Amino acid sequence: SMDQKQNSKASKSQKNASSNMKDAAQKLSDLKDKMDQEQEAEDIQAVRQLLKNILQLSFDEEKLMADVKKININNPKYIDLMHEQERIRENSKMVEDSLYALAKRQDQISSFVTKQINDINKYLVKGIADMEERNVMRASGNEQFVMTGYNNLALLLSEALQKMQQQQSESQSKPQQGMKMCMKCKKPGKGMPNLSKMQKQLNDKISQMGEMMKRQGQGQKQEPGMSKQFAEMAQMQAQIRKELEKVNLEENKDGKNALGNLGETAKQMEETEKNLVNKQLTAEMLTRQQQIMTRLLEAENAERERDQKQERESHTAKETERKIPPSIEAYLKARQSEVDLYKTVPPSLKPYYKGLAEKYFRTLTVQPQ
Repeated sequence: SMDQKQNSKASKSQKNASSNMKDAAQKLSDLKDKMDQEQEAEDIQAVRQLLKNILQLSFDEEKLMADVKKININNPKYIDLMHEQERIRENSKMVEDSLYALAKRQDQISSFVTKQINDINKYLVKGIADMEERNVMRASGNEQFVMTGYNNLALLLSEALQKMQQQQSESQSKPQQGMKMCMKCKKPGKGMPNLSKMQKQLNDKISQMGEMMKRQGQGQKQEPGMSKQFAEMAQMQAQIRKELEKVNLEENKDGKNALGNLGETAKQMEETEKNLVNKQLTAEMLTRQQQIMTRLLEAENAERERDQKQERESHTAKETERKIPPSIEAYLKARQSEVDLYKTVPPSLKPYYKGLAEKYFRTLTVQPQ
Protein backbone atom coordinates (compact mmCIF):
# COMPACT_ATOMS: atom_id res chain seq x y z
CA SER A 1 0.00 0.00 0.00
CA MET A 2 2.87 2.37 0.75
CA ASP A 3 4.47 1.59 -2.61
CA GLN A 4 1.15 2.50 -4.23
CA LYS A 5 0.98 5.79 -2.21
CA GLN A 6 -2.08 4.52 -0.30
CA ASN A 7 -0.94 5.88 3.08
CA SER A 8 -4.33 5.60 4.80
CA LYS A 9 -4.67 1.95 3.92
CA ALA A 10 -1.05 1.31 4.92
CA SER A 11 -1.59 2.96 8.31
CA LYS A 12 -4.62 0.78 8.99
CA SER A 13 -2.67 -2.34 8.04
CA GLN A 14 0.19 -1.29 10.34
CA LYS A 15 -2.21 -0.85 13.26
CA ASN A 16 -3.71 -4.29 12.63
CA ALA A 17 -0.23 -5.81 12.43
CA SER A 18 0.79 -4.09 15.70
CA SER A 19 -2.34 -5.34 17.44
CA ASN A 20 -1.77 -8.88 16.18
CA MET A 21 1.86 -8.78 17.34
CA LYS A 22 0.78 -7.66 20.83
CA ASP A 23 -1.76 -10.47 20.99
CA ALA A 24 0.86 -12.95 19.85
CA ALA A 25 3.35 -11.67 22.44
CA GLN A 26 0.74 -11.98 25.20
CA LYS A 27 -0.12 -15.51 24.10
CA LEU A 28 3.56 -16.45 24.06
CA SER A 29 4.01 -14.95 27.53
CA ASP A 30 1.00 -16.84 28.86
CA LEU A 31 2.26 -20.03 27.21
CA LYS A 32 5.69 -19.55 28.80
CA ASP A 33 4.12 -18.96 32.25
CA LYS A 34 2.00 -22.07 31.82
CA MET A 35 5.01 -24.15 30.79
CA ASP A 36 7.03 -22.79 33.73
CA GLN A 37 4.23 -23.68 36.13
CA GLU A 38 3.96 -27.16 34.65
CA GLN A 39 7.73 -27.60 34.94
CA GLU A 40 7.64 -26.41 38.55
CA ALA A 41 4.84 -28.86 39.30
CA GLU A 42 6.83 -31.70 37.70
CA ASP A 43 9.96 -30.76 39.66
CA ILE A 44 7.99 -30.61 42.91
CA GLN A 45 6.46 -34.00 42.20
CA ALA A 46 9.90 -35.46 41.41
CA VAL A 47 11.45 -34.08 44.61
CA ARG A 48 8.45 -35.26 46.64
CA GLN A 49 8.79 -38.79 45.23
CA LEU A 50 12.55 -38.76 45.82
CA LEU A 51 12.01 -37.64 49.41
CA LYS A 52 9.46 -40.42 49.89
CA ASN A 53 11.91 -43.03 48.58
CA ILE A 54 14.74 -41.82 50.84
CA LEU A 55 12.47 -41.81 53.89
CA GLN A 56 11.43 -45.38 53.08
CA LEU A 57 15.11 -46.39 52.87
CA SER A 58 15.71 -44.76 56.24
CA PHE A 59 12.78 -46.59 57.85
CA ASP A 60 13.88 -49.90 56.31
CA GLU A 61 17.43 -49.42 57.59
CA GLU A 62 16.15 -48.49 61.04
CA LYS A 63 14.00 -51.63 61.21
CA LEU A 64 16.88 -53.78 59.99
CA MET A 65 19.19 -52.30 62.62
CA ALA A 66 16.68 -53.10 65.38
CA ASP A 67 16.21 -56.67 64.11
CA VAL A 68 19.96 -57.29 63.90
CA LYS A 69 20.41 -56.23 67.52
CA LYS A 70 17.71 -58.64 68.74
CA ILE A 71 18.38 -61.76 66.65
CA ASN A 72 20.87 -64.50 67.42
CA ILE A 73 23.58 -64.94 64.78
CA ASN A 74 22.82 -68.68 64.66
CA ASN A 75 19.15 -68.08 63.89
CA PRO A 76 18.24 -69.04 60.28
CA LYS A 77 16.41 -65.70 59.94
CA TYR A 78 19.78 -63.97 60.21
CA ILE A 79 20.38 -64.88 56.56
CA ASP A 80 17.13 -63.13 55.64
CA LEU A 81 18.40 -59.97 57.33
CA MET A 82 21.56 -60.13 55.24
CA HIS A 83 19.41 -60.37 52.11
CA GLU A 84 17.38 -57.39 53.36
CA GLN A 85 20.56 -55.32 53.67
CA GLU A 86 21.46 -56.23 50.11
CA ARG A 87 17.98 -55.21 48.95
CA ILE A 88 18.35 -51.83 50.64
CA ARG A 89 21.70 -51.38 48.93
CA GLU A 90 20.18 -52.07 45.51
CA ASN A 91 17.31 -49.65 46.13
CA SER A 92 19.81 -47.05 47.26
CA LYS A 93 21.60 -47.30 43.91
CA MET A 94 18.33 -46.51 42.13
CA VAL A 95 17.90 -43.33 44.18
CA GLU A 96 21.50 -42.25 43.55
CA ASP A 97 20.87 -41.36 39.89
CA SER A 98 18.01 -39.01 40.79
CA LEU A 99 20.08 -37.38 43.54
CA TYR A 100 23.04 -36.80 41.24
CA ALA A 101 20.72 -35.30 38.58
CA LEU A 102 19.33 -32.93 41.21
CA ALA A 103 22.83 -32.02 42.39
CA LYS A 104 23.90 -31.11 38.84
CA ARG A 105 21.09 -28.52 38.60
CA GLN A 106 21.84 -27.08 42.04
CA ASP A 107 25.55 -26.30 42.52
CA GLN A 108 25.10 -25.18 46.15
CA ILE A 109 24.04 -28.68 47.26
CA SER A 110 26.26 -30.69 44.92
CA SER A 111 29.13 -31.25 47.39
CA PHE A 112 26.76 -32.09 50.25
CA VAL A 113 24.79 -34.65 48.22
CA THR A 114 27.96 -36.25 46.87
CA LYS A 115 29.46 -36.59 50.35
CA GLN A 116 26.31 -38.14 51.81
CA ILE A 117 26.00 -40.65 48.96
CA ASN A 118 29.66 -41.65 49.29
CA ASP A 119 29.27 -42.12 53.06
CA ILE A 120 26.11 -44.19 52.62
CA ASN A 121 27.75 -46.50 50.07
CA LYS A 122 30.86 -46.88 52.20
CA TYR A 123 28.97 -47.86 55.34
CA LEU A 124 26.60 -50.12 53.39
CA VAL A 125 29.58 -52.13 52.14
CA LYS A 126 31.08 -52.29 55.63
CA GLY A 127 27.73 -53.26 57.15
CA ILE A 128 27.23 -56.14 54.72
CA ALA A 129 30.78 -57.40 55.34
CA ASP A 130 30.29 -57.24 59.13
CA MET A 131 27.02 -59.14 58.89
CA GLU A 132 28.72 -61.85 56.86
CA GLU A 133 31.37 -62.12 59.59
CA ARG A 134 28.61 -62.29 62.23
CA ASN A 135 29.98 -59.13 63.91
CA VAL A 136 26.66 -57.70 65.09
CA MET A 137 28.07 -54.74 67.03
CA ARG A 138 30.07 -53.31 64.15
CA ALA A 139 27.26 -54.04 61.71
CA SER A 140 24.82 -52.07 63.88
CA GLY A 141 27.21 -49.13 64.04
CA ASN A 142 27.61 -49.01 60.28
CA GLU A 143 23.84 -49.30 59.83
CA GLN A 144 23.43 -46.31 62.13
CA PHE A 145 25.74 -44.26 59.87
CA VAL A 146 23.75 -45.37 56.82
CA MET A 147 20.49 -44.26 58.42
CA THR A 148 22.08 -40.93 59.40
CA GLY A 149 23.09 -40.32 55.78
CA TYR A 150 19.56 -41.04 54.57
CA ASN A 151 18.14 -38.69 57.20
CA ASN A 152 20.52 -35.87 56.23
CA LEU A 153 19.47 -36.19 52.59
CA ALA A 154 15.81 -36.29 53.61
CA LEU A 155 16.23 -33.08 55.61
CA LEU A 156 17.87 -31.36 52.65
CA LEU A 157 15.12 -32.46 50.25
CA SER A 158 12.42 -31.45 52.71
CA GLU A 159 13.77 -27.88 52.87
CA ALA A 160 14.13 -27.77 49.08
CA LEU A 161 10.56 -28.97 48.65
CA GLN A 162 9.23 -26.31 51.01
CA LYS A 163 11.07 -23.56 49.09
CA MET A 164 9.77 -24.85 45.75
CA GLN A 165 6.19 -24.97 47.04
CA GLN A 166 6.53 -21.45 48.45
CA GLN A 167 7.84 -20.11 45.14
CA GLN A 168 5.03 -21.83 43.27
CA SER A 169 2.45 -20.34 45.63
CA GLU A 170 3.91 -16.83 45.25
CA SER A 171 4.01 -17.07 41.45
CA GLN A 172 0.37 -18.18 41.32
CA SER A 173 -1.06 -15.76 43.88
CA LYS A 174 0.64 -12.53 42.61
CA PRO A 175 -0.57 -10.23 45.42
CA GLN A 176 -1.50 -6.65 44.68
CA GLN A 177 1.02 -3.87 45.16
CA GLY A 178 -0.83 -2.55 48.19
CA MET A 179 -0.64 -5.94 49.81
CA LYS A 180 3.08 -6.05 49.12
CA MET A 181 3.62 -2.66 50.69
CA CYS A 182 1.61 -3.71 53.71
CA MET A 183 3.71 -6.83 54.11
CA LYS A 184 6.88 -4.76 53.89
CA CYS A 185 5.60 -2.41 56.59
CA LYS A 186 5.02 -5.27 58.99
CA LYS A 187 7.64 -5.25 61.72
CA PRO A 188 9.23 -8.69 62.03
CA GLY A 189 10.45 -8.02 65.56
CA LYS A 190 6.88 -8.24 66.86
CA GLY A 191 7.05 -12.01 66.37
CA MET A 192 9.67 -12.57 69.08
CA PRO A 193 7.09 -13.42 71.80
CA ASN A 194 5.51 -15.98 69.47
CA LEU A 195 8.92 -17.52 68.70
CA SER A 196 9.69 -17.80 72.41
CA LYS A 197 6.33 -19.45 73.04
CA MET A 198 6.81 -21.93 70.18
CA GLN A 199 10.34 -22.76 71.35
CA LYS A 200 9.08 -23.44 74.89
CA GLN A 201 6.44 -25.81 73.53
CA LEU A 202 9.10 -27.62 71.49
CA ASN A 203 11.44 -27.90 74.49
CA ASP A 204 8.60 -29.40 76.53
CA LYS A 205 7.97 -31.99 73.79
CA ILE A 206 11.67 -32.85 73.66
CA SER A 207 11.71 -33.35 77.43
CA GLN A 208 8.68 -35.64 77.19
CA MET A 209 10.39 -37.62 74.43
CA GLY A 210 13.45 -37.99 76.64
CA GLU A 211 11.28 -39.47 79.41
CA MET A 212 9.72 -41.90 76.93
CA MET A 213 13.14 -43.07 75.77
CA LYS A 214 14.22 -43.56 79.40
CA ARG A 215 11.21 -45.79 80.00
CA GLN A 216 12.15 -47.82 76.95
CA GLY A 217 15.64 -48.22 78.31
CA GLN A 218 14.15 -49.59 81.53
CA GLY A 219 12.38 -52.33 79.60
CA GLN A 220 8.92 -50.82 79.45
CA LYS A 221 6.69 -51.09 76.38
CA GLN A 222 7.80 -49.06 73.36
CA GLU A 223 5.72 -45.98 72.66
CA PRO A 224 4.09 -46.02 69.17
CA GLY A 225 4.82 -43.42 66.51
CA MET A 226 8.14 -42.19 67.91
CA SER A 227 9.67 -41.71 64.46
CA LYS A 228 6.74 -39.52 63.43
CA GLN A 229 7.06 -37.45 66.62
CA PHE A 230 10.78 -36.88 65.99
CA ALA A 231 10.02 -35.76 62.42
CA GLU A 232 7.32 -33.34 63.63
CA MET A 233 9.65 -31.86 66.24
CA ALA A 234 12.40 -31.41 63.64
CA GLN A 235 9.96 -29.65 61.33
CA MET A 236 8.79 -27.40 64.16
CA GLN A 237 12.38 -26.43 65.01
CA ALA A 238 13.07 -25.69 61.33
CA GLN A 239 10.03 -23.41 61.19
CA ILE A 240 11.16 -21.48 64.27
CA ARG A 241 14.67 -21.15 62.83
CA LYS A 242 13.44 -19.75 59.52
CA GLU A 243 11.30 -17.13 61.27
CA LEU A 244 14.24 -16.20 63.49
CA GLU A 245 16.50 -15.79 60.46
CA LYS A 246 13.97 -13.37 58.94
CA VAL A 247 13.96 -11.32 62.15
CA ASN A 248 17.78 -11.38 62.28
CA LEU A 249 18.02 -10.23 58.65
CA GLU A 250 15.70 -7.29 59.31
CA GLU A 251 17.12 -6.22 62.67
CA ASN A 252 20.82 -6.55 61.77
CA LYS A 253 20.72 -5.16 58.24
CA ASP A 254 22.76 -2.15 59.44
CA GLY A 255 25.26 -4.33 61.31
CA LYS A 256 23.69 -3.65 64.71
CA ASN A 257 22.79 -6.55 66.99
CA ALA A 258 19.76 -4.80 68.43
CA LEU A 259 18.27 -8.04 69.77
CA GLY A 260 21.50 -9.95 70.37
CA ASN A 261 23.36 -12.47 68.21
CA LEU A 262 20.34 -14.16 66.63
CA GLY A 263 22.49 -15.70 63.89
CA GLU A 264 24.33 -17.86 66.43
CA THR A 265 21.00 -18.92 67.93
CA ALA A 266 19.77 -19.97 64.47
CA LYS A 267 22.88 -22.14 64.03
CA GLN A 268 22.15 -23.84 67.36
CA MET A 269 18.62 -24.56 66.17
CA GLU A 270 20.02 -26.13 63.01
CA GLU A 271 22.12 -28.49 65.14
CA THR A 272 18.98 -29.45 67.04
CA GLU A 273 17.21 -30.24 63.76
CA LYS A 274 19.97 -32.69 62.83
CA ASN A 275 19.74 -34.37 66.25
CA LEU A 276 15.97 -34.74 65.96
CA VAL A 277 16.15 -36.10 62.43
CA ASN A 278 18.64 -38.72 63.62
CA LYS A 279 16.56 -39.42 66.77
CA GLN A 280 19.39 -38.38 69.09
CA LEU A 281 18.56 -36.87 72.48
CA THR A 282 21.81 -36.12 74.29
CA ALA A 283 22.66 -34.08 77.38
CA GLU A 284 24.51 -31.61 75.13
CA MET A 285 21.37 -31.12 73.03
CA LEU A 286 19.16 -30.50 76.10
CA THR A 287 21.66 -27.92 77.38
CA ARG A 288 21.68 -26.25 73.97
CA GLN A 289 17.88 -26.04 74.00
CA GLN A 290 18.00 -24.17 77.31
CA GLN A 291 20.55 -21.75 75.84
CA ILE A 292 18.31 -21.17 72.83
CA MET A 293 15.35 -20.45 75.08
CA THR A 294 17.41 -18.03 77.20
CA ARG A 295 18.59 -16.09 74.14
CA LEU A 296 15.06 -15.84 72.75
CA LEU A 297 13.79 -14.45 76.05
CA GLU A 298 16.66 -11.94 76.14
CA ALA A 299 15.82 -10.83 72.59
CA GLU A 300 12.16 -10.51 73.56
CA ASN A 301 13.05 -8.31 76.54
CA ALA A 302 15.38 -6.18 74.41
CA GLU A 303 12.60 -5.67 71.88
CA ARG A 304 10.10 -4.72 74.60
CA GLU A 305 12.48 -2.18 76.19
CA ARG A 306 13.22 -0.64 72.82
CA ASP A 307 9.53 -0.20 72.02
CA GLN A 308 8.85 1.42 75.42
CA LYS A 309 11.82 3.83 75.24
CA GLN A 310 10.85 7.44 74.51
CA GLU A 311 12.44 8.83 71.41
CA ARG A 312 14.40 12.08 71.59
CA GLU A 313 12.55 15.18 70.40
CA SER A 314 14.18 17.53 67.94
CA HIS A 315 14.01 21.33 68.34
CA THR A 316 14.74 24.08 65.84
CA ALA A 317 17.70 26.27 66.78
CA LYS A 318 16.79 29.73 68.13
CA GLU A 319 18.77 32.91 67.58
CA THR A 320 20.11 34.48 70.80
CA GLU A 321 21.50 37.98 71.26
CA ARG A 322 25.22 37.91 71.99
CA LYS A 323 26.18 40.69 74.44
CA ILE A 324 29.80 41.78 74.95
CA PRO A 325 30.87 42.16 78.60
CA PRO A 326 31.55 45.83 79.60
CA SER A 327 35.25 45.26 80.38
CA ILE A 328 35.90 43.72 76.99
CA GLU A 329 33.88 46.43 75.27
CA ALA A 330 36.05 49.15 76.92
CA TYR A 331 39.24 47.36 75.84
CA LEU A 332 38.02 47.12 72.26
CA LYS A 333 37.24 50.86 72.19
CA ALA A 334 40.70 51.71 73.51
CA ARG A 335 42.23 49.41 70.95
CA GLN A 336 40.28 51.08 68.17
CA SER A 337 41.43 54.53 69.37
CA GLU A 338 45.06 53.38 69.21
CA VAL A 339 44.53 52.16 65.67
CA ASP A 340 42.99 55.50 64.73
CA LEU A 341 45.98 57.22 66.35
CA TYR A 342 48.40 55.51 64.02
CA LYS A 343 46.23 56.51 61.08
CA THR A 344 46.45 60.19 62.23
CA VAL A 345 50.28 60.38 62.50
CA PRO A 346 51.79 61.22 59.09
CA PRO A 347 54.03 58.35 57.95
CA SER A 348 56.59 60.77 56.44
CA LEU A 349 57.86 61.97 59.87
CA LYS A 350 61.20 60.91 61.16
CA PRO A 351 61.14 58.39 64.00
CA TYR A 352 61.91 60.94 66.69
CA TYR A 353 59.18 63.38 65.67
CA LYS A 354 56.86 60.49 64.92
CA GLY A 355 57.23 59.28 68.55
CA LEU A 356 56.49 62.74 69.88
CA ALA A 357 53.38 62.95 67.71
CA GLU A 358 52.11 59.60 68.89
CA LYS A 359 52.67 60.63 72.54
CA TYR A 360 50.79 63.86 71.96
CA PHE A 361 47.77 62.19 70.34
CA ARG A 362 47.74 59.49 73.01
CA THR A 363 47.45 62.09 75.77
CA LEU A 364 44.52 63.59 73.92
CA THR A 365 42.63 60.26 73.77
CA VAL A 366 43.05 59.43 77.47
CA GLN A 367 39.70 59.92 79.15
CA PRO A 368 39.63 61.68 82.56
CA GLN A 369 38.90 59.45 85.56
